[in-house]
Amino acid sequence: MTAQKDKKFKSTIETQAFLAGELTQVDVGRIEKELKELWNAAAASDEKDDGDQGKQRPSNVMRACSANVVLYSTDADAEVAGSDVLDEIAIQHPSRAILAISRKSQARRIEAWVSARCHVADARALKQICSEQITVRYEGEGTKELASVVAPLVIPDLPVLLWWRAGDLDRQHLEPFLRFIDRLVVDSRRAHDLPSFFNKLALLSAEFGAKPVVSDVAWGRLFPWRNSIANAFQDGGGPLTIASLKSISEVRICYAVKGDAGTDASASCEALLLAAWLGSRLQWKVIGVELDDNGGLLKFDDRGRAVTVRLLALPCDRVSRGTVFSVTLSVETPVAKSVTVEQKPGTPCLYVHPASEAGCKELNQSAESFSELGEAKLIDNELEFSKRDLVYAETLRLIDEIGKTISAARKGKKE
Repeated sequence: MTAQKDKKFKSTIETQAFLAGELTQVDVGRIEKELKELWNAAAASDEKDDGDQGKQRPSNVMRACSANVVLYSTDADAEVAGSDVLDEIAIQHPSRAILAISRKSQARRIEAWVSARCHVADARALKQICSEQITVRYEGEGTKELASVVAPLVIPDLPVLLWWRAGDLDRQHLEPFLRFIDRLVVDSRRAHDLPSFFNKLALLSAEFGAKPVVSDVAWGRLFPWRNSIANAFQDGGGPLTIASLKSISEVRICYAVKGDAGTDASASCEALLLAAWLGSRLQWKVIGVELDDNGGLLKFDDRGRAVTVRLLALPCDRVSRGTVFSVTLSVETPVAKSVTVEQKPGTPCLYVHPASEAGCKELNQSAESFSELGEAKLIDNELEFSKRDLVYAETLRLIDEIGKTISAARKGKKE
């Protein structure tokens, strides 16, 4: 009798710890069975008699799952940082979250943990919406064994998003995951070598087509910039007309760096993406690139007319490294010499106004980033849209050309 009570008491403690989000280590071969037992125990402990009538009250714990989110990471702090951001995502998108951690090691080892992610949905009724997280940590070579554990854990008939939270797109490491995912999400801000990263991303996008869908959260960060620039060119609405798009002669994109250290044009994925977006929309052709300590100069041909895009790196400690904070487009029209889209301190807005000169330098210590969305919000946005972004696909093709030109310029400088 005592043994049975001790077993029940232990089960209650384990269940409470599970629902509180604490990690419970499980045997890799029994992950699904352990989860089933924990959820059954949670449902049983949640049932209560309703007075003398013997009726049961509705459960306060509601299990929900709308997708599979697989977060792949090689970071040293993946166990904490990855779990924190997956917990945030679960608030808007309760999902089966799988944190797949890869650590290179000569000695092979694989471990697994499970935990619940519960958030109060109805404060008055104390209703909790709960989903689950499975953490799998693999130490060894490659990712084939890690993917073989993750694959059977995804819930059938629900979309599978693979968030590749790593600085390289090694095809050999990525390949084992590709057969069971619907969406591949990267963050080019994490890239170790940006031209190489974009080249691999462009190849994947062209190869996959509609499935799996390839996307980049750095592209999501640029949405307000793309929207504001597009709105600046409207017949009867913006500072310039749609016809003015054919008269753009120069673009200056200012982005943040820390301190006074020199950089080059490949230091900001967002600056490059913005330049490539403009070029792809206006059908510019890359003809050259010049690198210097303050950024770089991209040269395009617009049907026989020269267009330059200056990527200008400026010290700015109030935003993340590489974040765009000012864009100026110079046009050859009598209406206005240029139009500037900029962030101003203390406001969550982008301002669009005609200007006679580019004013990047006066903003370099006071810009606040409108596009500094957290990772969880960016992944939330990715989960909302399942279709391929054709504009992004076309932008990737051009940025691949830019990247190859930058790599060639780097090689030329070394020689």
